[in-house]
Amino acid sequence: MESENRELIKALTPFNDIPDADFDEILKSAKLTPVSQGKLIFKRSDEDTKIYWLAFGSVDLLDEKFEAKNRKADEDVTRNAIDNNSRHRLTAVSTEESKILIIDVRNPKKVEEKKISGSLNITLLLRKNLCKLKPEGVYVMACDGGKRAELGAYILNENSFSAYVLNQVSKS
Repeated sequence: MESENRELIKALTPFNDIPDADFDEILKSAKLTPVSQGKLIFKRSDEDTKIYWLAFGSVDLLDEKFEAKNRKADEDVTRNAIDNNSRHRLTAVSTEESKILIIDVRNPKKVEEKKISGSLNITLLLRKNLCKLKPEGVYVMACDGGKRAELGAYILNENSFSAYVLNQVSKS
């Protein structure tokens, strides 16, 4: 992966807290998806298993009243996912040439059933990788049904980490 794209992804939360060796492993399959100006990225009420980060460019996020908030990639607020809810609460439209990182949080078996184009699949084998996590880090767990995320947060919290469960990502 180009070093420019590496730096764009490394600036995003939670990737900025991942140790470099693990981050480099993730980057082997990461892909920033180019999005042209005016393109719909996702729309309100869509259900999917994707989490979206704005790595470059800008988007308008429209609420239910179609009131827009423009977000630029270099703002603090866009270091986090721009919408990680399934059913989306917002509509996102690119306002300039942009790059979006899409994370598919389903387990590998679900990914084999239907690949999401341009997405990176991340699963975490917690017990095997506890030694790789930063004890001072804050970890947010997500999965397609919520149960594995709850179990993951439980395992991390029982091992003195700070972990939370993201709202349910999908109802597959």
